[in-house]
Amino acid sequence: MRYHWFARSSEGTLEGLRKTSNKIDEVGYYSALFVYHSRIPDYWIKIANIINKSHKFKYMIAIRTYAISPEYLYMMSEAFEEIAPDRLMFNILSGDIQSDETSIQDLVFIEDMLESSNKRFIYTKEWLKKLNNLTQNFKKKPEIVIAGHSIGLRELADLYGYTQATSLDSFDRYFKNNDNMFSKKQMMSLAVIVRDSYDEAKIFWESLTKNEKCFSIYGDKNSIIKQFKDFEKMGMTDLLVCSLPDDELSSDKIHDIIKELVGGQNGIS
Repeated sequence: MRYHWFARSSEGTLEGLRKTSNKIDEVGYYSALFVYHSRIPDYWIKIANIINKSHKFKYMIAIRTYAISPEYLYMMSEAFEEIAPDRLMFNILSGDIQSDETSIQDLVFIEDMLESSNKRFIYTKEWLKKLNNLTQNFKKKPEIVIAGHSIGLRELADLYGYTQATSLDSFDRYFKNNDNMFSKKQMMSLAVIVRDSYDEAKIFWESLTKNEKCFSIYGDKNSIIKQFKDFEKMGMTDLLVCSLPDDELSSDKIHDIIKELVGGQNGIS
């Protein structure tokens, strides 16, 4: 199974990106995801500035399809490939708009085509078709993850050979008892709460909001590893992990677990 780090906005300064990149490479993550939000500076440009070419992991850049054309994404990807070959992948989103964003209102002419999640999915389906037609021109076809939890999305992922991503809460609601939802390449995103003892982790988890609980697993090192392996048995090929913003104790413990797991997969004790 491949492991990916879900970077938080607090890691988004130039110095924060350098520090995060060093840790991601040291641990052995396959990639690090950097999110899209219209009210924060673009990560892709900043990553091109700070990238360490000796590192091996990929930067997973979140892309909202209404914000960039397939053609321009192709151009940007090719330019980045010249800077740092094989270091880029994309997380394609039809567009989960945050409450403090005015992204749809800020569009020109096409806002009525994107006002609902269903309309944004239809738009994204056509967008991906255009992008797929362009991929024959790519020097290096980037890996693509598409986020969501519908049968239609799963069909798109399998059609184009993409990875489908879902969150832990969506997995529990839509995937757990429905094998038809799984793509051939299936990613789950989740927060991980790790403590020295299972009981300590449970106490912290019980203090969370309902939404945070739905997105989180908890335990000591051994129970977290077991839960990861159980996800793999269920059909997960990739895990995208993070710590919660108010959990200052878990990040280093998560990194230690992933380093051990990745080392074991690579035959490193």
